[in-house]
Amino acid sequence: MTSRRATVRAVATAFVAALGLSACGQPTAQLIKPDDTRISYEVPIDFEPLLLPGQPSEREQYGPPGAEISESSSEPLLSLTSIGSGDQASFMGLRMLATAGQFDPLDDDPTAMPEGMQLLGYSEISEPEIWGVRLQFILGPTVADYQALVDRRTNRIAISEVFCTQACFVEQQDLIDQIQRSWRLEP
Repeated sequence: MTSRRATVRAVATAFVAALGLSACGQPTAQLIKPDDTRISYEVPIDFEPLLLPGQPSEREQYGPPGAEISESSSEPLLSLTSIGSGDQASFMGLRMLATAGQFDPLDDDPTAMPEGMQLLGYSEISEPEIWGVRLQFILGPTVADYQALVDRRTNRIAISEVFCTQACFVEQQDLIDQIQRSWRLEP
């Protein structure tokens, strides 16, 4: 009698586990992170590493299968990198860093920004273990969503950039926002 109950219990447990696994379905996202950081991002499962033909990149590039790295991409592309210490960084410094040191998008001087650039959004991030900035802007046919995050424990800076054409940005805004907000800190 005891072995029959154990068998019934084992079968019931296996059935419930199988039912639970089938309800979950296939994973829809994967975690990726820049080298040497504890910060990771959740991206669609089909995003894959992209490389410029014949050119190694300091940044890790990700996108949908078949996507090409181009400022006129009709698919959202993600670029990740990390840099050394953020000890001396400030919000202004991170804004400059996000634009490759070329300008501060919040500078009141209109000549400080490239001609035709339009700032769409800016926010500062301040969490117990992370601080940083996120900014979105249009430059020519491209819309870029930059985020620079500083890990307070290690002072490493993780920079994420999602970019594509203006039409793509409008169409894929939810996905782009989901990627940028998905950051998490690994232990």
